[in-house]
Amino acid sequence: MNAKRNLFVTFVAAMLTLVMTAGWHVMANSSEPPKAWQVSSLEGGWNITSPDLSPGAFVVGLYSAEDLRTGRLACYYQGIGMDPTMGLFIDAQSLSPFIGTAVRTGSNTFRMTAVAYATQTQDPAGLVAWIWMLNHEKTLIDTDTMEWSGTLSFYSAIEHPGHMLGDLPDQDKDDDGRPDEGEEPVFCVPMSGRAYRVMPMPFCEPTPMP
Repeated sequence: MNAKRNLFVTFVAAMLTLVMTAGWHVMANSSEPPKAWQVSSLEGGWNITSPDLSPGAFVVGLYSAEDLRTGRLACYYQGIGMDPTMGLFIDAQSLSPFIGTAVRTGSNTFRMTAVAYATQTQDPAGLVAWIWMLNHEKTLIDTDTMEWSGTLSFYSAIEHPGHMLGDLPDQDKDDDGRPDEGEEPVFCVPMSGRAYRVMPMPFCEPTPMP
């Protein structure tokens, strides 16, 4: 009986040791590499470039933390030095930032849609004349660099009779800020480029004042 008791105690002690060791291994994650989604994160600020932009123009972007339940991130883009007319939309005088959603499609890949608005006056509350839709896919080639490609499409938000592209109708009749169902863009261009994460840099040396 004592032998069986000792064997049982030894077995229980061994199992407890195994469980505690395994539990610590999982909690500490000492030997496993980080998961792909932990390494390939869009979260943070980015400088976004493209040869399809006008010379000197670029975009700054910001991505929120990823929702691990859905793989979604909120995104915000602000064009710097961009021409709101694009040489075609001569009544566009001001361009809003882009706002949209990115969705993870793989360990280091994402798909994104964002929308912006070109208005007829410099006042951000001015009449929206055009809707810009940016759709693209992006791949993180390392933790701080991504490549992206997709399309930028344009929709008429008001009637534009006699436009160089033809007599353009109002493609947002319900005024919800999105092209109505079934509407096709009046113009669409391919776009691609690279983006670089904005990283902390050392402080500069203050310039001595005369």
